[in-house]
Amino acid sequence: MSAIEIGFFEVLYSKPNIDCMTKEASLKRLFLSGHIEGISYLLLLFVAMPLKYMADMPKAVSIAGGIHGVLFVWFIYEIFEALTSKKITFTKSFLAFFASLIPFATFFLEKIILGRKAD
Repeated sequence: MSAIEIGFFEVLYSKPNIDCMTKEASLKRLFLSGHIEGISYLLLLFVAMPLKYMADMPKAVSIAGGIHGVLFVWFIYEIFEALTSKKITFTKSFLAFFASLIPFATFFLEKIILGRKAD
């Protein structure tokens, strides 16, 4: 057998690394989803809602609300993923969820979870 074939079989029959995701990568995804969710929340509150009530454009809330809903579910999934893989504690996951309900709070998620200044 050649080295390529041996390498292929080693990969094929080796045990999978269940904890292949590093803590930093998991938290970066959590922070990224928090920032994107926060932006969509602000767009919903400060762009779509005024368009609905001041310019009589209710479709803006339907579109922005749907996008925000998907991004919110993604953010909650990332919180759950970080919690179940023991990257954050239950208290910090609760604070991250609570931050998603307050405008601008998800932009301080790194400070909330890590207790340090956001870059």
